[in-house]
Amino acid sequence: MTRLVAVVLALFLVSLLGALGSDPAEKVYASQNGSVSQSPHAPAGSTAKGKEFWNGYECAHCHGLYAQGGYGPDLAGLGLTFDQFKHQVRQSWGVMPRWSEQQVSDQNLADLYAFFTSLPRVSAPGVAPPGVPLDISNRRVGENNIGRPSRVTAPPNAPLGQRYAINLAGCAQCHGPEQRSSREELGSRTHPRYKGRDLAQLVKDTTGFTGSEEAVNWEYFKACVYQHEKLIPDARMGTYSATRLPEPVVREIYNFAIALGTRARLVNTLAPGVRSGDTVSYTLTVTNLGKTYGAQPEDVSVELVLDPGVKVVRAMGNGYQGVQRHPLSGRDVAVWKVPTITVDEPQNFTLVVTGPRADQALLTIARQAPWSPTSGVLAPGVHSRVQWAKPTTREFPNMVKDARRPPVGDHIAIFADPPPLPTQTQQQD
Repeated sequence: MTRLVAVVLALFLVSLLGALGSDPAEKVYASQNGSVSQSPHAPAGSTAKGKEFWNGYECAHCHGLYAQGGYGPDLAGLGLTFDQFKHQVRQSWGVMPRWSEQQVSDQNLADLYAFFTSLPRVSAPGVAPPGVPLDISNRRVGENNIGRPSRVTAPPNAPLGQRYAINLAGCAQCHGPEQRSSREELGSRTHPRYKGRDLAQLVKDTTGFTGSEEAVNWEYFKACVYQHEKLIPDARMGTYSATRLPEPVVREIYNFAIALGTRARLVNTLAPGVRSGDTVSYTLTVTNLGKTYGAQPEDVSVELVLDPGVKVVRAMGNGYQGVQRHPLSGRDVAVWKVPTITVDEPQNFTLVVTGPRADQALLTIARQAPWSPTSGVLAPGVHSRVQWAKPTTREFPNMVKDARRPPVGDHIAIFADPPPLPTQTQQQD
């Protein structure tokens, strides 16, 4: 019933805005590198910059890569005036968050407006406009919704908090069906944007809250929803209205996220390979960015998937297990196993290889790639990864599972560094 009401409201909004806008036949269709202004109050905007901002700021997660609609209404060629579009962003209707000028400038809005008004109107919401090539790379691969009515949808028998997060508030369009990023912040107790503060101190500094540690988790989550710009000024997320997204609904979403369990925060950096004669060495650095009193990874495995054209000469780093044949993919994988990655103690894992494919020795997931049904999905034995057995995610009947999560524990992708290989002399210089 909740989903039905949300859909009816969205369709009403789209029809209202379409009626208020200009005749679609009179719209200006600009080239991807041109500029367009369809309102006397609109500053000139760049379609190219608008397209870049649209995907980088993750508008596409709700509205589609080409503004064709998804969780949110379609905007491609809809005929909105600039003032109507600006009003929706600054003082949004319905459940959509709002963004201030400090987060999204008027020039950003002009560029966005130029982008989606340059596109032809869609035949049906959720379907990419005709003649537009599906060749765009999203900032986060695999998290867009081309050709889908919504990237994530929860069935009627899913847990209530998950249904609210997916079907009502739209949290899952960016955070995924299991609220992965929120649970990572609650588990690690920090984030690089907090400027060294832990989660509790951030909440106390920005909201004045002085309650218990358990209570501060809820206050943090609530502030992320209703005071996001104040809490984290440089974040991309907008601010929800407490009138249109009531606190009891947010509390149910929070309860579901907490019930799933918190996550550790690991990151990794794969340095460009360094050639020395007929060998190339690769060094991966894995870092725990959490606090010591936060969730810690246990039983950590580092898995570097090897190209068939390489041979391992030697390996360095704690817990090296040798090269193993992966049971699912049949590919050779260099494996390290360590009990944990301690906070403030990054660990290095180095592999030296030789062979005709030594310059492209490691199989990794693409950081950016054209959309496909599997883009952005980390496949064990196919893509290099860091995996840990605990903490793991609790599962509930009928819940929507996140395709990025392994069956046990958790993992993160290892991305290849795109620059060309430097020689040892170049590296020393």
